[in-house]
Amino acid sequence: MWLAKRSETGENVALKQFPKQSSKGGIDPTAIAELTFGRMLFPKLPGAGGKVSFGLDPSFYPGIKFIARLLDEIEENKDFWLVYEVGSQCLGKHLFEVKGEFYKGERIYLVNHSAPFYSHLKFNKNLLRQLIRRTVEAFRVLSELKIVHADIKPDNLLISYDADR
Repeated sequence: MWLAKRSETGENVALKQFPKQSSKGGIDPTAIAELTFGRMLFPKLPGAGGKVSFGLDPSFYPGIKFIARLLDEIEENKDFWLVYEVGSQCLGKHLFEVKGEFYKGERIYLVNHSAPFYSHLKFNKNLLRQLIRRTVEAFRVLSELKIVHADIKPDNLLISYDADR
């Protein structure tokens, strides 16, 4: 994933890179699947300059609001790119900071749980309920469409959090 800025709008976007298969110049099947499901969830609006909408009714599927929208796709000679809206930081960065170093040939890690989100989550059960509810609502959308996210981990859950709110 790459952080980029759209030249037309100036908005930050996330670019997901899929190198093309060199022998045939073909697009990776996982990229095609991700594009297909992304367009199902967030179809482009005709005549709206490439803007996307919700493919499901947010009043019935509120979890659609908590899934990063696929905005566009770019095909180049060597790469295929999917353009997503930028969330915020991943859950892992909000919960802890991990530092590692080598000691006698082994990697030793220090995990620091002093991030403000971690403290607020630990003591504010409503914040924890909200995080769990929104995550479950997003998974409900995927489940309804028979989509399996095969890489669920804190780095793939994006959280917008302002400690001052």
